[in-house]
Amino acid sequence: MTVVTKLTYPGPALPALPSLEFEIPEDWHVVAEPRALVAVVASVVPPIFAANVVATVTRHASSYIFSAAVADFERGLSNLPEVRMLPPIEREGDVGESALRALAYVDPDAGTLAQVHLLGRVEIAEFADVVHVVGTCGGDRLDDDLSLIADVLRSFKMQASASKLDP
Repeated sequence: MTVVTKLTYPGPALPALPSLEFEIPEDWHVVAEPRALVAVVASVVPPIFAANVVATVTRHASSYIFSAAVADFERGLSNLPEVRMLPPIEREGDVGESALRALAYVDPDAGTLAQVHLLGRVEIAEFADVVHVVGTCGGDRLDDDLSLIADVLRSFKMQASASKLDP
């Protein structure tokens, strides 16, 4: 007979993903987005591009260092058409291992898009969870929406919850 080990998610061997917290504008709402842990979008009337914020988490071994996550992200920028970096956006407070980048590029379908990317790393048990939060707005609404998505990302908090590790 084969010996079987029972795994539970979340559980001691497979801790829950980090908890995420944002402050979003009153007129934004949650949407379902494949592969996203969180996705929120502004309420706008088409054809206006709706500003949005999407958070994803990738789980790595705890040996995966934060500088590798930043390097992987920056390598991915080369795939964006006509990408250019925007002036840095500051984030205050105790943010742990995190990096904030602002950029713009030309999407073949949507036109010029501006994005603010926040990368963070949370170590829990044998894992390093890399959180990638990206806020996107249309280039035609850059003056209004870029500061709005930057504010959402500035409000962002993440943490590993010890209570989620208990059996």
